[in-house]
Formats: sequence, structure tokens, C-alpha cells
Amino acid sequence: MTGFSLLELLVSMFILALGLLGIETLEIQAANMAVTAYQHSLAQQAIANIRERIYFAPTDMTTQIMQWQMEIAELLPKGQGKVSGTYPNYQLQVCWFTKGLKTCTKQVSHY
Repeated sequence: MTGFSLLELLVSMFILALGLLGIETLEIQAANMAVTAYQHSLAQQAIANIRERIYFAPTDMTTQIMQWQMEIAELLPKGQGKVSGTYPNYQLQVCWFTKGLKTCTKQVSHY
């Protein structure tokens, strides 16, 4: 009995296919996590942006907030920005939807 039988060859090909499928699944998950990390980064930048706008122009907040909300809607999928509270304490929130799931980033600012 020398060489491989057809059954041994089929089993080894099946094991190889399972391994390749596992590697592909990991690649897909890594790509999804990279997109999520990028979106979180955009949300943090948007929060820093409105925090600076409020700090430097506290009298013109309504216009600043409306403009900021329009920017978030363009940056993130179904992006929404919310500013609540009164001067000098604000709660800033950015939410967006990814694959049907709502994700939010919040931050409290004190001036």
C-alpha cells in the first residue's frame, strides 16, 4: 500500500477547504472592524469639532449646531448629532447606523 487513496485525498481537501474558509471569515471580520473603527474616529472628530465651535462662538450656537448636524449626516450612515444641556455643561452625542445597528458616541464638556 503505497501512495494516497482517493478517500484520503478527499479528506485532506475537505480539511484544507475548512481552513481556507476560516481564514476568509477572519478577513471579513477584520474588514468590518476596520470600518467600525473608522466610523468611531469620525464621530470623535465631529464631537471635538462642535466642542470647539461652542467654545469659540457660544452666542451663535443654533446655527453652529444645525451646520454640524448636516455635516454628520454626510459623514456617517444615517448620522445624527445631538447637543443637550446648558452653558457651561453640554452633553454631545453622535449616533449612526451600521448594518441595522445603532451606535452612539457620547461626551460631556465643561467650560
